[in-house]
Amino acid sequence: MRNKAVFAALTVAVLVFSGWIAFRPAAVDGTAELIRAYKAAQTLNYSGSVVTTINYCNNQLRSSSNVCCDGTAERIEYTSGPLKGKIVATRRKTGDVSDATLDLMLENYSAKLTSRDNVAGRDVNVVELTPKHKGNPSKRLWIDSETGLVLRSEDYSFDGSLRTKTVFTKVSYSRQDNQAKGNTDVLPVQFVKKMDKPDVEKAVGVKVSMPEYVPAGYVLDGISVHSCECSCSHKAAHIRYTNGINSISIFETPDSHTCGALDCGSLCPKDGGCEIRNACQARVALASSGGKNVIVVTDMPEQEIARITNSIR
Repeated sequence: MRNKAVFAALTVAVLVFSGWIAFRPAAVDGTAELIRAYKAAQTLNYSGSVVTTINYCNNQLRSSSNVCCDGTAERIEYTSGPLKGKIVATRRKTGDVSDATLDLMLENYSAKLTSRDNVAGRDVNVVELTPKHKGNPSKRLWIDSETGLVLRSEDYSFDGSLRTKTVFTKVSYSRQDNQAKGNTDVLPVQFVKKMDKPDVEKAVGVKVSMPEYVPAGYVLDGISVHSCECSCSHKAAHIRYTNGINSISIFETPDSHTCGALDCGSLCPKDGGCEIRNACQARVALASSGGKNVIVVTDMPEQEIARITNSIR
């Protein structure tokens, strides 16, 4: 009898060590944790230091910032990187997600609470968002187990490569003065104005064609006028679709006036090497027919982008 008990104990020990018995933490449904995180972002008072890393064309673009938020307004002061010394102040937090967007995200992604960790001295729950439809990006969130604030996030391309990483190096949950300080410049934040299709066509001078094919899970987010950031005064109709995390941007413009055909600075140099075509964080397809140029930008496999582009008549 004693030998049987010893054998049973050894068997259990071997099974546990090899992973056959899941005494170790297993991935569980993380939907409630995800909802808690995005609701917390709308109400929390916090401040902290953040480091953002963007993988860009086999290079890394790194920046640091100080962030203050009181639940209704957010101030981001950049301390290093391309925007060093600049301040972005908004009345609506950049991390804010509407209920509709959150519902769309949960419809198209599976949320799994996979592990526990520690970020900026805080205990966090790690939630992974994996797409229900193949060929889409994924996301991983480190959520403060007490407050619900996302203290670290990682965005992955559809091929699994890391695109961006944002990490709090320190955080404090208290009210802060959200007014810009010192001699730094406050950058205006321009929100995209959604418009009716006829108004966009009139502003751009082109008949807007909607794609006949859109991948599963994507819904129309709106149509607007996109103005080139350089000095060429180029405008395009911008049709945007989203699945809650990823987006598909379709730009339509008359072929008689394209930004790439003009000398308009760093975005579109004389050699035609427009940065949007070489951004590396998204795939781009271009087509021209019937006096109109079409550009499709998204993080999806090339064959999927080609199918979207070819469906625009």
